[in-house]
Amino acid sequence: MAEHACDLTERKIPALLDTLSAAYAEAGDFPRAISAAEEALNRARAFGDNDAVKLSENILASLHENIPYRQEPE
Repeated sequence: MAEHACDLTERKIPALLDTLSAAYAEAGDFPRAISAAEEALNRARAFGDNDAVKLSENILASLHENIPYRQEPE
């Protein structure tokens, strides 16, 4: 579903790319997870969205250690 959402939005929404990276990581595909997270980070930087940049950086740090990123519910 995350792949479909990213396709529908032409991979322009950082939050959806972060979701896609999390899905790949949960499936154990860390190279694809890192690629999607890097894409999310680049999009967030292009939009000037500092909160999204920080989140993407946190996700990437986790993925580089081969640990899926999981956010606790609020």
